[in-house]
Amino acid sequence: MAKFYVVNTITIGTQKFFAGQLIDDSLIDTTNFAAAGLLLWPDDSLGAHVVSDAGARAQAARLRGANEAELDSIMQTAVQSVQKSEDTAQDASGVSAATALAAILVHLTIDVPLATLQAKTSGTAFNIGAALPANARVLATETEVVQALAGGTTSAATAKLGSATDSGDDSLMGAVDVFTATGILSKAGSDPYQSRGAQQLKMKVTLTGDVMANLTAGHLKQHVYYSVLA
Repeated sequence: MAKFYVVNTITIGTQKFFAGQLIDDSLIDTTNFAAAGLLLWPDDSLGAHVVSDAGARAQAARLRGANEAELDSIMQTAVQSVQKSEDTAQDASGVSAATALAAILVHLTIDVPLATLQAKTSGTAFNIGAALPANARVLATETEVVQALAGGTTSAATAKLGSATDSGDDSLMGAVDVFTATGILSKAGSDPYQSRGAQQLKMKVTLTGDVMANLTAGHLKQHVYYSVLA
């Protein structure tokens, strides 16, 4: 589903994760990682190339016998650099890199079942989930097509993701095909800035050929990966 770089070395249960390690949340359950204090960074977020390079250095250092503090330093320095650059270029929030590093990644999954879709109007954005926490920074979004939309004379269907704050309905994620097949989909949004504290997410589903009430199949899940500044 998504891949993340480990930012700080930590042991969770019987498993130890090392800074610089790349993990796949389709293979490893990351649900309780935030509560355990593990810091993760999406491999496809803004500045991911900087963190990726740091991950390679950390892994090489680990093979050379570097201690955990050295591995953590490599990764945390990279994340601080990315956060500092983004704070300056995007929103001039004045939040320090050290404070940004205290953020823990949260994986939010919002269920959008058939009954919800049937009650909505094609081409009109609707609220999904609760408003994001204050100081939330959205790092990545994905739409999971659990069951492709179908029914009546529907010949195509797309979904977009935006927020009530933005004028565009695709600011977080552009239109993806939710009619053809199941799978995990993502497309760059029209205005994917990260600082989205207290924003209400909105999904827009557009059908071609019929109305939402006539759907007989369809199930979506919206995945949102965000951190909250301390």
